[in-house]
Amino acid sequence: MPNIVYFTSTQESDTKFAEALANHLGVQARQLRSLDEVEAVLDHPGDAIVLVEAPGTILDRVRFEEKLTPAHSARVHYIYPSSRDLALALAETSKVTNFLTRGWVSVETAAQLYSRVVRARAERSAVLDTQKGNPAHQTFRLSSSLQKNWAASGLHFHLVGYGYKKQLCTKIASAADELIMNAIFDAPVHEDGKPKYAVPSDAEFDLSGKDSVSLEFSQELPVFQLRVTDFYGSLETDRTLRHISKAFDQTSEDIIDGQARPGLGLATIFRSGASLLYITEKGVRTDAAVFFLVPSDENFQFVSVL
Repeated sequence: MPNIVYFTSTQESDTKFAEALANHLGVQARQLRSLDEVEAVLDHPGDAIVLVEAPGTILDRVRFEEKLTPAHSARVHYIYPSSRDLALALAETSKVTNFLTRGWVSVETAAQLYSRVVRARAERSAVLDTQKGNPAHQTFRLSSSLQKNWAASGLHFHLVGYGYKKQLCTKIASAADELIMNAIFDAPVHEDGKPKYAVPSDAEFDLSGKDSVSLEFSQELPVFQLRVTDFYGSLETDRTLRHISKAFDQTSEDIIDGQARPGLGLATIFRSGASLLYITEKGVRTDAAVFFLVPSDENFQFVSVL
């Protein structure tokens, strides 16, 4: 867990967010005046995290990141003005893998949600933050590749029962479907990294042992969260971030009957207003978690990959 939250922005809303985040984490917040101070802080022992107002140009970002070690970059969290700015930034190679937007309607809501991300990264597990006995917390283990359709439609049924609006139900179910498809067909690889299942998406095979896939979801307003877990840990960070960045480069030719072409699934999830958290233990497992703020008038989003 971080022992302090540093931040570089002088904007009042950013200061309030940093202070609220620190409060949820039970630590102090402290402002830094320059990127040089950020580098000095990161060189010190400890687990401090730094909220950095994202560099304005690619060159500025390269200059800042050139001195960052992998351990340093994991503790930096870039703040962008909007989801569009964030998505476009993901198209460029970056050592930093934490990105969030300044789109919050409620600073407190955004800080509470993002504190979950910080904790999950510290614990290296995207375990859903649930209250004991929460009836809206469900876990399913898929035993067959054909159950992917049942899982998404079953989730949609639950959401309708919760009273969610039809459009939001569709967005969440579509996100679950995309993550499940990735876990079943993309995550399984041989030792040489080549795909294990080069088969059509309607192929039937058992999901047992290392091929197991689990779906977990929970509603604790104002957040609906879902997690899909595979047991290969084959996620490629750079590739994942590039896929998400396609959200705002999409053209009309990329969409057929409202469905994204292959490779645009993650972009579509992000474009729908969701936030994404990926935590991978190489060769062991990947937790892919998606978060929706309810009601969806909140524009706060984040992408975090570990």
